[in-house]
Amino acid sequence: MRTLGVFVGVDEQKDEAIQILPFAGRDATLLHAIFADANEQLRTGHESDLEDTVCLIGKTATRLSVKEALMNAAARSRAARYDLAFIQFSCHGTPEGGLLLYDALDGREPETGLAFEALLEIVNTISATQVVVALDTCFSGLAAGRPKVTPQNAEALAHTLAGKVRLLGSGNRAVLMAGQANERAWETSHIGHGLLSYGLIKGLDGTTLSSASGDVSISRWVQHAVTAVLEEARKLGVKQTPELFMGMTGDPTMPAFHVGKRRREILEALAFHQITE
Repeated sequence: MRTLGVFVGVDEQKDEAIQILPFAGRDATLLHAIFADANEQLRTGHESDLEDTVCLIGKTATRLSVKEALMNAAARSRAARYDLAFIQFSCHGTPEGGLLLYDALDGREPETGLAFEALLEIVNTISATQVVVALDTCFSGLAAGRPKVTPQNAEALAHTLAGKVRLLGSGNRAVLMAGQANERAWETSHIGHGLLSYGLIKGLDGTTLSSASGDVSISRWVQHAVTAVLEEARKLGVKQTPELFMGMTGDPTMPAFHVGKRRREILEALAFHQITE
């Protein structure tokens, strides 16, 4: 199995008016480690390139660098065969579906963020047997602490955003949206991740979803992530309603991933940090 991946975690912001997401970088780093390790473990008849998976966090996650990473991934997918393409974002967003990266500016989101239409255009050119896009993103527009969704426009904005994301989830793709346009997408120090990213990571721990054959159903994996968000939100006493748009048909699978060098190093560092706090 060969995976193509772009992992983005925006845990720093150039504009001090935009609130920091302290665990967004951890989301992207750990998911990247899982799939980069898997590419090495599951190499069969090809030489998996380190550039198959790219991780951009903090100051490196600018609009230009993220767009270039996505375009490079699309180009690689047309030059070689990939079983899975996985695109992941942990960042702020806007009710219109825009993604706010490191260099986004408060009050100038449309011109400094990554527009949803630009994301859709690039993802449409990615060629892989299966494509999963995970948006661990708060689309409420609360990045600077000011709500952009009101009771008067909440329903219309939520409907429009869902329609856009549904387009992304067509064909052989599955798209996960962490919450609705009128909700916050939460992260918590208790689990050290955004809720959606936590669900995705948990499903790849090698035991939670593994079948008797040792394979993991991709549809079960993404559905497990949705269930995890709802469960963790309930524990926090907050409302967060994830949504899954599933275009892929049948029941495609991927091998169960074993803990590799990158993931082990991250988990050991996190454990050490918790002990020394």
